[in-house]
Amino acid sequence: MEIALRFSKILLRNNEYTSGQTLSRTTKI
Repeated sequence: MEIALRFSKILLRNNEYTSGQTLSRTTKI
């Protein structure tokens, strides 16, 4: 269970990071 929680947290962080990058890209264009 702990591993799953850590994995989900990493996925959430990665998702936020990618979404932030796409937002910055759209704002640049």
